[in-house]
Amino acid sequence: SFGLYHLKFRDVGAIPSEWSVVVGDFLHNARTALDHLVWQLVLANDATPGVSNQFPICLTPDEFAKSAKLRLRGMRNDDAQAIEDAQPYANEEFRDYSPVQLKIDHPLAILRELSNTDKHRVLNPTLAAVRNVIWSPLPSTVRDLDLPDGTDSYPGLLDSLTEGSVLMSIVAERTGPDPYLDVDAVVGVEINLGRDAPNKSMVATLNAVLAEVRAIVARFSPPDALRTPET
Repeated sequence: SFGLYHLKFRDVGAIPSEWSVVVGDFLHNARTALDHLVWQLVLANDATPGVSNQFPICLTPDEFAKSAKLRLRGMRNDDAQAIEDAQPYANEEFRDYSPVQLKIDHPLAILRELSNTDKHRVLNPTLAAVRNVIWSPLPSTVRDLDLPDGTDSYPGLLDSLTEGSVLMSIVAERTGPDPYLDVDAVVGVEINLGRDAPNKSMVATLNAVLAEVRAIVARFSPPDALRTPET
């Protein structure tokens, strides 16, 4: 009879734990660049920055209004407005997103979540995830199964790759009591960030964060010497 048979991974190696440390270093540097920006903007206004000055990353206008009173103290009003314009909730593309959705999809909100996790709780986990598979059966290993031409296959659970993870399921006809086969497969794997960035490619996520930080800094392109302090 025809049935659905699962092909599973075995001998899966662990992702080096050092990768989480490298990710944490990147997040710290990205977050620090924004805080340095605020410090310099306060100095450019002939004010004295303090320990409370830092770049706020907020998910609602109310949260920003409360945070800005302390975090942006001593800054020019137009600079403070430019920082509000850079907030996740103010981005037109994300205007209808809830705070929960922003945490998952907006690069600045993702930076906030990942950075806070890394600084205050634990390292951000890095997970291997399967993105595509090209496969063919190894004829010498097929036992008690009939694989028709054009066998249908269905991807397995591709969230993370661990020992025993289902690579794919195939439709085949059982012809004996102990069906089995091995496959020759080329598996496309990418590294994901877990928990605070579910199913997000590590490289794509960190590149998006870097691009967002650079775009924010670029909003303040005039040199300090050309900025006029507010009186």
